[in-house]
Amino acid sequence: MKHISIGIIGTGRFASVLRKLFSSDMQFVLKQSSRSKIVDRKVIFPFEDVVNCDIVFPAVPISDLPKVLQRCVLVLSKESNPLFVSICSVMEQPEKWMKKILPKHVDIVVTHPVFGPQSTKQGTIFSGLPIAWHPVRIRHKARIEVLETFLQHRGLNVLRITPKEHDRIMARSQAVSFLFGKIGIALKLQSTMLDTKGFTAILQNQAIVENDSHELFLNIFQYNRHTQQILVKTQHIFTEISKEIKRKHHE
Repeated sequence: MKHISIGIIGTGRFASVLRKLFSSDMQFVLKQSSRSKIVDRKVIFPFEDVVNCDIVFPAVPISDLPKVLQRCVLVLSKESNPLFVSICSVMEQPEKWMKKILPKHVDIVVTHPVFGPQSTKQGTIFSGLPIAWHPVRIRHKARIEVLETFLQHRGLNVLRITPKEHDRIMARSQAVSFLFGKIGIALKLQSTMLDTKGFTAILQNQAIVENDSHELFLNIFQYNRHTQQILVKTQHIFTEISKEIKRKHHE
């Protein structure tokens, strides 16, 4: 069996999920890079080795993606022709950066795994979870077919969607849930003896947002152009509700 090398750039929370995902299949050989951990050539490898794997996942915040891609270009071997896979919560902007920065001989697929450490129970359960999927530049079709088939065999629901449509949808779902989760955190909402089902759902969403980084929250609103419309509409709704309450009070 021909082994496929998987390069994971980074050692954060989602990088650990990726490692557990691919370590379940003997056809993959994993190499991971880190700026803080010592190279041991067992788990942590030199950056250059990771970048020149068959399939490379930059598991970094979207704000760091451009400079990481530029570092990759500096050490990419002319003989290697890797497949780079973005895994950000936003898809339009990573697609633009990858097409602009990465050489033409590098294949590109833009994805958004709509899951994380919590929903996968620390990388052990993937069945039924969605991953948005958009091939951008593919010269080596067999390799991406192997990757897509593997993800489906692990139970993931691979959803073909354009980056534009993905970001539009996520602005009205993920971004909204983050926004109202942050509002709940700011209000210091807590469970009471009189909780309604609706309030319980609000607290559950708030708990999920609390477990994600504030950086992720900011990145979702900074790099998805559709989220600005949500912010403006939300502010307008709050203002109109306040005006209506005051008007009713004076009546």
